Amino acid sequence: MRPRDTAHLDINSFPCLYDDIVIDPGTAPVPINIAEKRQEYEKKDKSVLFEQSAKHGVDDLVVTRGQHRYSIESDGVVFETLFMDDPGSDVLYVSLTCAAHDRYPIFMRWSWHAFLGAKMLCIDDPSYENYKLRYTRWFYGSKEKSYLQAMIPVIEKFIDQLNVKRQNVIFLGSSGGGYASLYLANAIEGTNAFALNPQIMPGRWRKGKFIRQFKKNGIDLLGEDIFHRNNLILDASKSKFFIMYNMLSPDDVPQFNLFCTNQHIMPDELCYGIRQYRNIILWLHASAGARPHGCNPERIELKILEFLLKQLNNGVNINEFTNISQVINEYMNIKFSLKRSNEQVSKQRQRELTKYELLDAKIKAEHNAESAKIKKQLQIVQQALARAETKAEINALKVEQITSSFSYKLARWITWPFLFCFNGWKHIKGVVKNQ
Repeated sequence: MRPRDTAHLDINSFPCLYDDIVIDPGTAPVPINIAEKRQEYEKKDKSVLFEQSAKHGVDDLVVTRGQHRYSIESDGVVFETLFMDDPGSDVLYVSLTCAAHDRYPIFMRWSWHAFLGAKMLCIDDPSYENYKLRYTRWFYGSKEKSYLQAMIPVIEKFIDQLNVKRQNVIFLGSSGGGYASLYLANAIEGTNAFALNPQIMPGRWRKGKFIRQFKKNGIDLLGEDIFHRNNLILDASKSKFFIMYNMLSPDDVPQFNLFCTNQHIMPDELCYGIRQYRNIILWLHASAGARPHGCNPERIELKILEFLLKQLNNGVNINEFTNISQVINEYMNIKFSLKRSNEQVSKQRQRELTKYELLDAKIKAEHNAESAKIKKQLQIVQQALARAETKAEINALKVEQITSSFSYKLARWITWPFLFCFNGWKHIKGVVKNQ
């Protein structure tokens, strides 16, 4: 291996998250409040997501301080955007959504801007609103209208209004958003793309799974396209493309092979880690996550990509960082493996919890059934007692009636002779008196 060319290597440009914290060796303890700084990076003011959108046509768009949500019409297409400003930064990230989602709009990675120390413009794919579909759309649009082409004036308007140099514009996306990042960086000369597990030919993604759905909208993903959307070839010499593929993802390996074919990258030129091919930086990793297609660099790894971009702009040969990239690969593999293990533990816990809940529900059901059975039996006994009491009351009433009747008859039977004798004596006494 040839000696490292350090002529243009700018070590001071390596990403530093805490460069505003001063360490005084003469002070004990060292006055560094890392926790506060981390909390600052983790702040997420979600109210910006629900802010009233400022509606503009692309020609009269004005980016105003304090305004985050914009609905921007370009070529008859309305783009929902979220802009997070950082007045002290001259870097603009354009974050593009990927995959299907059941609500619109969604702004991916919007909360990373504080950690990245950059301005961030998030744009969702209008396809999910206009077509009401839940599968990957790649900002494709229709056969006659490309949403990617319609988005270009919107992005250029932000670049001009924010006074950001094109070399400091970074398109960021994964999967379908990675495809859009490559397309836009290729269309807007001098910009950059960080594309993570991107598709190159949408019609070949997942064995042509989406060809039939697109045909329903009159789109042939395998045919000729006037906007060159069906087979992405990077030919913008002034733009820079950082592309990362997970070689453990069965879905992404075929797209990676198509990419190498399109860019004339031979198999013997490939290596595990990072490798530069003119203005294309290809980074291959092997991360064994639960969903390999979703094993993408996150905000920490993006700081490393920023550092590499600066080195590339300074003329440094990126191949000099292959060994470092392989170490980072192992870190990412460990990270995603741990996430997978945590998900497995979480799923196992959920299964055990479900079993417990089912058992608890069964016990409660049996208890409730037994309680209902006992309650029913008690009701039967109470009803029987009530009937018995009612019957006893009726019998007592009958006895009382019989007793009363018998006493009356007995009294008459006892008093009858006396009354008869008394009445007879009165009669005889009256007869004698009359005589």
